Amino acid sequence: MIFCKLDQVTTQIPALPRLQKAISWLKEATKENGEATVSFKTLAPGQRKNVVIDGEDIYALLMKYETRDRSEAKMEAHQKYIDIQYLVAGKEMVLLADAAAVREKEPYNPDKDVVLFHVPEETHTLILTPGSLAILWPTDIHAPNLAAGEKTTAEKIVLKVRI
Repeated sequence: MIFCKLDQVTTQIPALPRLQKAISWLKEATKENGEATVSFKTLAPGQRKNVVIDGEDIYALLMKYETRDRSEAKMEAHQKYIDIQYLVAGKEMVLLADAAAVREKEPYNPDKDVVLFHVPEETHTLILTPGSLAILWPTDIHAPNLAAGEKTTAEKIVLKVRI
């Protein structure tokens, strides 16, 4: 996992062309008149927009949602894609868990590229604030979209980058 601000990420990521292309798109899309900035103005809470960047290799999910209570956490992991979770607005907690400590709840769904796990007793927390991002590899078991304190409306871009 990598956790940093958008302006610091290029010094943190490995030289993977798809990952670098996704970060370049993110930097452009979040500028004042960028694609994501404009799209969030028309999204209502509970809505999302899919943006194809490079076919099935890189795409983005623009989401506006109400953060959930920790009791509603859904631990997940992926096999085909790296997640880049970038918070545009709001505040969000992401739970992280050690792969050795989780029990499978639902088997891997190849159509959605997700496997779900029960939330273990011991977790770690990551707080996303506007401008911060987390790059989550397939081994990073995580539960996103959680309230960091009080529930709030969050705007987030999740980039999916094929491994």
